[in-house]
Amino acid sequence: MGIEKRWRDMEIINLSMQGMRLSQIAQHVGLHRNPITKILKRPEVQQLVDALLAELMQRDSAQMVERLEAAYQARQEEKARRRALRQGQGHRSQLKDLPK
Repeated sequence: MGIEKRWRDMEIINLSMQGMRLSQIAQHVGLHRNPITKILKRPEVQQLVDALLAELMQRDSAQMVERLEAAYQARQEEKARRRALRQGQGHRSQLKDLPK
């Protein structure tokens, strides 16, 4: 397979993964819907799509865990700050600034 066809197939895969409909992909790359369907059904293309989806899910999961950990840490710090203020370690003027 030539480099142009490989590049076109990668573009088709990319557009498909972005959720573009077959007719839109076909119009974008200048082919009929049938060749687009055949390209997307090839075993090597399916393997590539599966690998890309797995990588995306792993990256998204890792980012989600990082955000959740940061939110949890911020919440813990806020609790500690409020506890310190309640126990008299802060100024009374700071107590009225606390959101309820």
